[in-house]
Amino acid sequence: MKFLDSIIRLSRAIWVRSPEINMDDLISKALLVEKIKELIHHESVDSLTDMVRQQAMLAIMELSKVKPPLRGLEQSSRLATCFSSIFSLPPSETVQGVEAALYTKTLRAMDEMLKALVCEDQEPNLLVLENIFEILLPWTASKEVHGRLRAVVRITWLMKFMGFQHKFKDTL
Repeated sequence: MKFLDSIIRLSRAIWVRSPEINMDDLISKALLVEKIKELIHHESVDSLTDMVRQQAMLAIMELSKVKPPLRGLEQSSRLATCFSSIFSLPPSETVQGVEAALYTKTLRAMDEMLKALVCEDQEPNLLVLENIFEILLPWTASKEVHGRLRAVVRITWLMKFMGFQHKFKDTL
């Protein structure tokens, strides 16, 4: 958790104080993302017992705000890891108390991460959105109903978000 918190603090400091700084001049963003993915891979897919996934998604969100942007395979790989770590969990109806609250907070962190990735360059990027949908789409055919539902809810949420963000030009 200290590692993830350090990434969040460093990214925020760069973004707020010196947004022109390229983070790769300090430390490789790609390496940090790989380490975050490793942490997520070590989490149980049977339960959500701590804040590692939530903090990992918040760290990725903060990393997306600083230069250079991570695109392509790197982005696909980290998204697939994040989706798998959450969508594979048991149905939310089977969890109660602290775990249910943690689950809700983790999904909010995922939504914030997706929003930050789609708007990484301050404007909505339809190519990034397409990439996210390509990773989400297979989950809509999952054998597990809760996995399908989680993917569809993320797709719906992203469509609504983009509807509010995208400035449609009058073509008349």
